[in-house]
Amino acid sequence: MRQPLRRLFRIPEPRECFFAARFFAAQAVSFADARLYHKSAVYAEILPYDARLEEIQAGEGQLKGIILTGGPDSVYLPDSLACDSRIFDCGVPVLGICYGMQLTAYLLGGTVEKAAQREYGRITVTMDDKTSLLSGMSDASSCWLSHTYQVKKCPAGFHPIAHSTNCPVAAMANDDRRIYGVQFHPEVTHSDEGRAVIENFLNICGCVGDWRRRRLPTSAKSWATRAPCYWDFPAAWTPPSRRR
Repeated sequence: MRQPLRRLFRIPEPRECFFAARFFAAQAVSFADARLYHKSAVYAEILPYDARLEEIQAGEGQLKGIILTGGPDSVYLPDSLACDSRIFDCGVPVLGICYGMQLTAYLLGGTVEKAAQREYGRITVTMDDKTSLLSGMSDASSCWLSHTYQVKKCPAGFHPIAHSTNCPVAAMANDDRRIYGVQFHPEVTHSDEGRAVIENFLNICGCVGDWRRRRLPTSAKSWATRAPCYWDFPAAWTPPSRRR
């Protein structure tokens, strides 16, 4: 079933909405990712990688930002997965994570290449520019990386803001367009200061952080085991019929 969970459960409209567009078989991402943003009191939806801009903009509340998550693809495969490139011109901040960063660079005219040495596990990343996305982070931080390809050359208007021993562009930024990318995974606990990256991006998006959550009603839990997130349901909520 392709539609987001909120369309099945009729979640009440939030004042602001933060979207995470999920790519194919993301190594470190699942529907439970939404809980990370919910901890910051920001409503989040997870959409398929091929969601059109019109579908994204038709969601609940005011669209505040978009995250493109990771995945095992290479941008150079003939059948590699890609997002609607119009999201980069829709006026909201965008953050690409891992494959999401590589795809951002590729679609905007940068260069992606196979790394001389694959990185996997907890690796020290040096933060070179801590004025926006990496604000408040340590000069060097242990982050989780899992990639074979990496950005070699940033697109026009972007500049590197972090690096590791084997990855010269471990993060990139275009502050004028508010488009960012990180090769590491800030959404996992293996990245010591990953939460700071997420919260910095939420601040860049102008998210207020006034959304509140409640646990799924018991009647919904067995039906929605594939998405064990916290959602804010109305008091008189009735679960939908099981769809075949």
